[in-house]
Amino acid sequence: MATDVCTLAGIAFDCFQLDKNAPKFFGFAELLSGLALTLLVWTIADVRYKFRIETAAFKVRNTSIYIVIGLALVVLFTDFWRYSQGWVPRKGPITPEFWQLILGFIFLSVFSVWLIVAFLAPPVFNRRNSGQFLKSMKSRLERGSASELTIIAAELSKSSAHIIDHAFGRAEKGSTKATDNAKELLKTIATPRFCRIFVENAPTLIIDLFRQIKQTNACGREIENLTRNILTAALEKHDSFLYIELQHEELGLKDSPVIQSLCGDLTMISNIKMLLSPYMSRKTPWALEQWRAYFNLVLEAFATYSQGPCTTNPSSLHLAYRNIRSIYTSLNTDLAIHELRPDDDLYQRLQILGELIEKMADLLERHSTPSPLPHTAIAEIILDLMKAASCVRKPRSVARKIQATLVWDAILNSTALRSDAGNVILAIVLDQLLRTIKQCPNLQSVQLLGFCLNVLGFAVPRENDDYGSTWRTFQIDLLRWVKANLAGMLKRYPRMASECFVEGMSFDAQHNRLVIRYPADWGDIPPDYFELDPACQATAVV
Repeated sequence: MATDVCTLAGIAFDCFQLDKNAPKFFGFAELLSGLALTLLVWTIADVRYKFRIETAAFKVRNTSIYIVIGLALVVLFTDFWRYSQGWVPRKGPITPEFWQLILGFIFLSVFSVWLIVAFLAPPVFNRRNSGQFLKSMKSRLERGSASELTIIAAELSKSSAHIIDHAFGRAEKGSTKATDNAKELLKTIATPRFCRIFVENAPTLIIDLFRQIKQTNACGREIENLTRNILTAALEKHDSFLYIELQHEELGLKDSPVIQSLCGDLTMISNIKMLLSPYMSRKTPWALEQWRAYFNLVLEAFATYSQGPCTTNPSSLHLAYRNIRSIYTSLNTDLAIHELRPDDDLYQRLQILGELIEKMADLLERHSTPSPLPHTAIAEIILDLMKAASCVRKPRSVARKIQATLVWDAILNSTALRSDAGNVILAIVLDQLLRTIKQCPNLQSVQLLGFCLNVLGFAVPRENDDYGSTWRTFQIDLLRWVKANLAGMLKRYPRMASECFVEGMSFDAQHNRLVIRYPADWGDIPPDYFELDPACQATAVV
């Protein structure tokens, strides 16, 4: 090994000449090999790991590029100096071998940071990387790959608690910027496209998000929009959690984790107004299976509500009751069907609505829920259905099947409405029904009167009869009022008959009585008559 005395800035020191054939374990060739392998791995890496790198607290990729470029220049110069057999200080802490160790350690450190961030300790949303999360999420959404977005949804599950905490100011170490980014990220998650992706492929994100929403009592426009788009997507996708968990329910399996996360907490039902309000369109009405899935969701929310104090009527349930009306929008005077069979869509729609009402009444009985709020809500659903059904007046067979079979018998005469809770509901329905009818000749009152006369007829059940015992008193009061008031009204308002009576029912002015004539294909059934008080003696409307 050649030695000499070298000077630098007037300072002399002993030097030795590098041996170009000396052992080398990290040089430019090794750096290029390691870099090529790293680039290959990055090229074929799953989007999951790329997302983790992109969302780290610092810019891992850019920082690594700068470090590696600088390292490559140093290593290249080191190799050049060694192959040129340049001179280096003889004494000092850094030997040629130790210098190679330092360079190799720097490269290994860069590689290790990538491994840690991508595999061992993936980043979660916090105030330091909130901007990176938002930027990466938006870029992935713009790219629009369903497979990529599915993976991103799974990754976001790990950060869901942190996102909610920062968005609503619950984080221990937060900042205004992090809060703004978290809210913007929630809006991005709530976009219809992304909701369709994770509803179908990554429902655990829903569970994680709403678990944290429950724990923090978070509410706001971001949550409302998120909930609405989740439900809309879930109803559109026929293999979503709504349909899968409905099948579990029908099989008797109490396994509904996603529905439970949405509707299993009374505070959430009260705070999130749009919890049960997916977007609905008249142009694309729901199919029967969509209504079944939606009713199962509403029933879960009602079950949670029925176990609470029930001191208020949650807005989410109130809006759900309004949405339910859409299932029977075809019940109107323009209904153009001549026969209604059990396999018809309308028949099955009314049937599943009746089943929902029965299940809701059963829940009130099972939980001994105090009245009157939840009982009144069910009664209003029944009354709204009656009002819609009363618009159907012909043909008589269809009107009779809808009004008597699918509404009155299937609901008011059901086992569920014979319980204590059911009796309360029935009492509210009948009381409100009679009050409304007594407002004749109001159009709705007139139609409900025709509904009741078509369903109940003129004969009052005997006191000991099982059928009709629950509404016997109502029918007596109704017929007493009809007998005293209807003749005078029909003579004062002749058009009232066309709005009131179903096909086959009429007012015989000559004999001052109501008449029901039955179709010939029903058999040889004689007409039914109901005598009315003369119009001049009719009492005032009460």
